[in-house]
Amino acid sequence: MHLSLHALSVRWAIAASAWIVISLILIAAKRLATQLAAVWADRTNRDPDHNVVLLLRSLQPAVLWAVGLALATPMAPAHIGHMVKIIVVIAVGLQLLISGSQIVGPLTAHFIFRNGNDKNQTARNALDIFFKVLLWVVVVLLTLENLGIKISTLIVGLGVGGIAIGLALQSVASDLFASLSIMLDKPFEIGDYIAVNTFSGTVEQIGIKSTRIRAVTGEELILPNTDLTVGTIHNYKRLKERRILFQIGVTYSTPPEIMKEIPELIKAIIESKPNTRFDGAHFQGFGPSSLDFQIVYYTLSPDYTLYMETQQAINLDLLEEFNQRGIEFAFPTQTIIMEKTAAATDASAPSRGGGKTPSSPQ
Repeated sequence: MHLSLHALSVRWAIAASAWIVISLILIAAKRLATQLAAVWADRTNRDPDHNVVLLLRSLQPAVLWAVGLALATPMAPAHIGHMVKIIVVIAVGLQLLISGSQIVGPLTAHFIFRNGNDKNQTARNALDIFFKVLLWVVVVLLTLENLGIKISTLIVGLGVGGIAIGLALQSVASDLFASLSIMLDKPFEIGDYIAVNTFSGTVEQIGIKSTRIRAVTGEELILPNTDLTVGTIHNYKRLKERRILFQIGVTYSTPPEIMKEIPELIKAIIESKPNTRFDGAHFQGFGPSSLDFQIVYYTLSPDYTLYMETQQAINLDLLEEFNQRGIEFAFPTQTIIMEKTAAATDASAPSRGGGKTPSSPQ
């Protein structure tokens, strides 16, 4: 009995010593690895390297002590193995939650918001919450499974409840997934001028359920995200240059030789304006009351104000040049030609066969 107690005490002493030594080694290794990773991350200045530093710094000393305890367990009496397993599983689960919660934000910014744009802060916060909830669910289920708790019934219950909640919140879920689609595909960003269906304006906020757009007239438009993903979006901010097409018409009395000069005259006027590229001016056809020309040119900037100022300058120069050359702009007119036919003349003459004839003076 005395020898048995002595041997047991020796095993406890060896296990405790091994636990302390292993845990201190793990803590020292973690500190050294963190310092080396920080130096490397500062040198490379890459997001993945900084994420590794975050992970290393998030390692809790209590978790390292728990891992050390697990490594020292073979030297301890056998009956404490189950208790140590419970401690280690819980510690590792908590560490996964801590590390995962800290790394979700940077990973979201790196893989989804690759351009580093902080304008979509609402979307980023929503994704952070979504991934953190998902992380908690997965870690808790794995922890319970490793502790010997059967989670199949719980998973089935969560599945049935999820279906019921999904049916009840179908429209909300649709807008939520549409929001995720907008965040991932990026058809527009905050500050872009877009047009969707009959609505247009500048994007001010991209939310979970809706997107807020400031219209040109000043009011705020709140559009469901589902409508934005289904409809056709015109993103005018991503224009590199703007194509302008307009028409003018001159009167039918314009001589052919003047008609031949008009395209060159229009070309000279457009090319004289800065930030423009002439594409073509052609005698398009014969309109109801005008001889029509179609003109196409580009402004080398997508700015709408520049386009309006350029078009105004072109219109004024066209008006001045046409007035100087005596070229008349056409306007809607209609000419009615009345022809007096022979039948109508005969019908209006006095009848010769009957009726009174004027009496001659006596």
